[in-house]
Amino acid sequence: MAELDVVKIEVPGGLLAITGPAVYDLIEAELPDALQPLLVTLAANAPAHTGRMRAAGFQAVVTRRSSGLVQGVDVRIGSPEPYAHLPAFGHRIVARGPSRTGRRLGRERRRQLRAALEARRSSAGGGFVPPNPWVTDSWTRHGPGVTLQLERALATKFGGPS
Repeated sequence: MAELDVVKIEVPGGLLAITGPAVYDLIEAELPDALQPLLVTLAANAPAHTGRMRAAGFQAVVTRRSSGLVQGVDVRIGSPEPYAHLPAFGHRIVARGPSRTGRRLGRERRRQLRAALEARRSSAGGGFVPPNPWVTDSWTRHGPGVTLQLERALATKFGGPS
């Protein structure tokens, strides 16, 4: 799964001192529901050059981190399409050679094609595809809602302002 971004949400230290690891159990249980609007928006706003990324959708994998004194919840949001990070962050254009599907090439012709491809790749004219900010825009729109839903769940379970 191509990972798209990392966001760190801090849990207030006072709450951790009172409740311990139960906070992370609750966060782990609440996150999949809290992230659904974000995942839907990511899929709807994904670049539609071929439509494969939109059709594949986006997934959130929530895992508990419990390593001695380090406690937490890790969330990986990504797409089954392995290239999802390229339009999100931008990338250098890499020259590709012709497909050999359905063709039988001799050694000499294969060597010529390989030399031409290496020459294209070594030239500085490949260019750069600028980043598409759809991931950042989606998080800006839905991030506060995710945080608010987690805060409400924590307040309901452990008391405090809602």
